[in-house]
Amino acid sequence: MSAPEPEIQPDTKQGLVLIVDDVPTNLQLLGHLLRENGYDVAFASSGAQALSMVSARKPDVILLDVMMPEMDGYTVCMRLKESLQTRHIPVLFLTAMKAEKDVLKGFECGAVDYVSKPFNSVELLARVKTHVSLKQSKDEILRINAELKASNQAKDRFFSILAHDLRGPFTVFLSMADLLQMQAKNKAWEKMEVSSKNLHSLVKRIYSLLENLLEWGLLQRNRISYNAEILDLDFEIRVVVEQLQDLAGVKSIEIRQQSNKQKVFVDKNLLRAVLRNLISNALKFTHQGGVVTIETSQDEVLPQVQISDTGIGMDESLLQDLFRIDKITTRQGTQDEKGTGLGLILCREYIEKWGGTLRVTSVPSKGSTFSFTLPSGKSV
Repeated sequence: MSAPEPEIQPDTKQGLVLIVDDVPTNLQLLGHLLRENGYDVAFASSGAQALSMVSARKPDVILLDVMMPEMDGYTVCMRLKESLQTRHIPVLFLTAMKAEKDVLKGFECGAVDYVSKPFNSVELLARVKTHVSLKQSKDEILRINAELKASNQAKDRFFSILAHDLRGPFTVFLSMADLLQMQAKNKAWEKMEVSSKNLHSLVKRIYSLLENLLEWGLLQRNRISYNAEILDLDFEIRVVVEQLQDLAGVKSIEIRQQSNKQKVFVDKNLLRAVLRNLISNALKFTHQGGVVTIETSQDEVLPQVQISDTGIGMDESLLQDLFRIDKITTRQGTQDEKGTGLGLILCREYIEKWGGTLRVTSVPSKGSTFSFTLPSGKSV
């Protein structure tokens, strides 16, 4: 009788058990017993096959025969415990050897328990149930810890922005206020006009930062309202482009819009916020006399917006950290424009809120392209 073909069934609440034994009868007997009791089961007839399967998908428990040709159970267990990806999987030895030294050797290799052959069904099921439950509890703890770590990183980023990006502008703000007061006393009207313009620009930057921080805070608490409606995508782009024409004019940047008459079903305010952030970002990093192109198209079944610039671009390391809340990726624009570091993160979260995806490609000194998908308004 040949060994059952290696297989992994869909997960259930009971968990997945990998049985490793070179005797086909044992595989069938154990597999039948575990399946009857609600477990998913995978089979391996050799140590090498078991290691290959575990690298692809992690079981909750491994029932491992000790005496196997080519690679015995002790060696397989040690290999599993050497890897960071598999060392947490509990291994129960199936063994006919009952000598104390053999049992101790199994524990020294990293096994958590053993079942003697011929095995008692009630005992085996009890041991499997215990270790599956422990494994799943540990996995849940690891998941929660990972979420807490991400949350703490987000908080660290939040306070880092408050400390770094607010302290600087407010220091300059106070200095400029003092300067204006002095110029007013001296009736230096022309100098006051220049100072007041600079002060106005600074206040706008501080306001933008606070606005982004508040929006980001609302997103983290799921407090952003979402009211989808059918919108003319080209019209919405034109509205935002018109708002940014002055910014483009300062740097003599041409904004080209290539329309495709798309209807989308999305929240107007969130859509305009994404467009405003991405287009202004493109303008910021494009040199004097450059071009920013906005194109709408169909990405397989979904409408898509693509915003390309002829700017300074980004290298691979910057691209990898672009949307990480725990990394500061703020850069100055081509005319020393400053940003908050939160704009792109907000864009991604807005886009994910309506079920879309945000992609970016970039070549240093050549430019960047941001594209995102939207829900179609055709079938609504």
